[in-house]
Amino acid sequence: MPISAALQCPKTVAQVLLYSQWGWERSTESLNEVLNAFPDSRILLDRVDSLTSVVEELPDYWSGSESWQVFSMSKTMGLEGGGLVYDGLAWVNPPSTQSEDVEKLLLELDAIRSRLPDGSSLRALVSQWRMSDIDALGPSLTQWLDLNDIECALATAARARSEHLAVVRDHRERLDLTDWMAEQITGEVKALPGILPVPCIDLEQGSQLATEIETQTGVQVVPYHFDYSSSFIVPDWRPVVAVPLHWRVPMDTLDWIIGRCGRNGA
Repeated sequence: MPISAALQCPKTVAQVLLYSQWGWERSTESLNEVLNAFPDSRILLDRVDSLTSVVEELPDYWSGSESWQVFSMSKTMGLEGGGLVYDGLAWVNPPSTQSEDVEKLLLELDAIRSRLPDGSSLRALVSQWRMSDIDALGPSLTQWLDLNDIECALATAARARSEHLAVVRDHRERLDLTDWMAEQITGEVKALPGILPVPCIDLEQGSQLATEIETQTGVQVVPYHFDYSSSFIVPDWRPVVAVPLHWRVPMDTLDWIIGRCGRNGA
């Protein structure tokens, strides 16, 4: 349930999941607000789109062994799959990705899928997961880990995002960024978001823009809702077009996309 609803719940909430939308990192004050509101709950931090340069700047709660953070290797470094888990003390060693482990997981997925009715959206999701993610747990990811340095790869991805944010700064006024978001494109904090929310009138307009942009540039953007609030507890959802900031998007193309969205009344 949403955090605002959980605050009204008469029962103790065992766990609270926080997530950094597309790598946009809320302030320490916002995190402390949740810690104070749920003093007896375990707070999990989903940072799959984030780069790890801001790990050290979190409240003290996340320096303990009972805290957890999760990062995506595909969203930060463009790999086929895989993730990084930080337990407050160190990176958690990933489980073995040998073929027998993958095969066991595939069998478990097949068992889940067999119990779901034909045509159900969940069955389709499980099938998609099996096809798109599980193979990446096998030799291709293992080989990449053997040949590459994760910290170096993260640094390379961080440089690419930083370069793309220079384009975003040129469009700061038309993007209508809130103060806490503006700080992250001016270099005042170390966070490097991976996707840019470009305001649109509504999701219908966003869908039209997405189709045009993909046709013109080949870059996939999607209409979405983004929470502009600096608080996890009091959200401010607005319609946007989500534009990727990673290295696969040329900076001149990014500049054109932001400008095109702005010219359409966004």
